[in-house]
Parts: sequence; C-alpha cells; structure tokens
Amino acid sequence: MLNYQPSFIITHSKICCMKKVLYLLLLCSVTVLSISKVQAQEETTPETSLFKVEDNAVIWQKVYSMNVTPKEYLTFIKLKGVLEDIDTLQSTIIGKLKRFKLNTYGAPWATTPIYLKQNMFTSDVRIEIKEDRYRVTLSNIKVVDGVNNLTPNAPGYLVDFETMYFKAFSKGKTPRPSFFKIDDPIITKNFDSFFTYKKSSSDF
Repeated sequence: MLNYQPSFIITHSKICCMKKVLYLLLLCSVTVLSISKVQAQEETTPETSLFKVEDNAVIWQKVYSMNVTPKEYLTFIKLKGVLEDIDTLQSTIIGKLKRFKLNTYGAPWATTPIYLKQNMFTSDVRIEIKEDRYRVTLSNIKVVDGVNNLTPNAPGYLVDFETMYFKAFSKGKTPRPSFFKIDDPIITKNFDSFFTYKKSSSDF
C-alpha cells in the first residue's frame, strides 16, 4: 500500500510558504505606494511655499516676526499706497490690493509664463497684528486679463488665480509642478515687498 503523506506534507508546506511570500509582496507594495503618495504630495506642495489651498481656493499667507503696533502698520501701509478700501477692526486691517503688474526680477523671458509678464493682479487683504508678529493673508486672488490673452472676454476680465495654480483638467485639484519652480518665487517676492514693514525716517 502506497503512502502519500510525505507528498501531502511537502505540498502543504509549499502553499504556506507561497502565502507568506505573497503577503510580504503585498505588504511591500502597499508600503511603496504609501511612500510614493507622501513623496508626491511633498513634491507638489513644498513646505516652503506660502501658497496654500483652503476650500479649493488658493490663498497666500505669511507670518512676519516683528514688533509693530496696528497704528504704526496702518500708517506704513497707507504710505505704501498698495491698498484701497482700507478698514480696521481692533488689531486687524482689511483692504483690497490695487491692481499691479508683477516685477519679474529678471526671470528668463522664454520660460516665464505669459500671465506673469503681461497681466495684472489683485486680491483681498487681511492683516492681523499681534505682539511681536503680524500675519498677512491674500485671498480671492485674481489675474486681470488686461491684454485679452487668457480668455475670449473683454480686457479687464478677472480670471480666478486657481486657473493658473492647478493643472488643467485636474480632478484632484493638483498644483502645476512648474508653479513652485517659476511662478511662486516671482509672485511671492512681489507680495512680500508690499507687506514687509519698514520704519520710515520720521519714526526715528
């Protein structure tokens, strides 16, 4: 009488071994996908960027470490002449950024997006002042279609900044990778130049 038990034991062991291998491969695949997803998020939205997305809207926000009173900053920003419709509420200043054309700071003409070279910008502004610091938030950012190159509408048409920020036809609202390499440094340098507090000679 033939005994098939050893063959059965070997086959069963092989199956168990294969299951372990498959489990390890699956675990590795999930880990790699998770790492790739995190890396993709880090690459598309650098921590150093002052642009962020809130409720599918793009805002620019920066906290400045400086001891300045609301009165001092209000005087400064009025003399700067970059805001209109200015109002105050205790230690908060709100207003609207006057339409302005970006300074591209010598960026290569060929690789700089057209809208940065030809169009104007505007936005809502909120400046919150606390002890030793103040925070500037730009929201409802618009690009002014001054030369009719963004839309078929008449010059002066306001285009949502999100159109420039997100990838075209992106269902997941993914930022353009090139935005952080080219657009972000130019726009941020312009915004920063408006709101960095500097004492006037009369404050000495």
